[in-house]
Amino acid sequence: MNAVHPNSVAAFAATGAERASLESRIIELMADGVPRTDREIAYKLGHPEPLRPRVTGLIEDGVLHEVGSKTCPVTRKTVRLTRRFL
Repeated sequence: MNAVHPNSVAAFAATGAERASLESRIIELMADGVPRTDREIAYKLGHPEPLRPRVTGLIEDGVLHEVGSKTCPVTRKTVRLTRRFL
């Protein structure tokens, strides 16, 4: 059984406005149509934490689209590029 811990539910509920605001900032940034990695998005927004869950959610919602990949200069790993089409 994969029940969600009550503390996790409370934390998720408490950060709803912050998550929505962050998603709005990502959408606004990506309106320029420039493909970016998750790390590049975080850097442009001055966001210190990983954005993978937010970016993945926006991809699942059809707001952003994966358009390729490139090597991250920080990790040297192949990472996804996402882009917003208007």
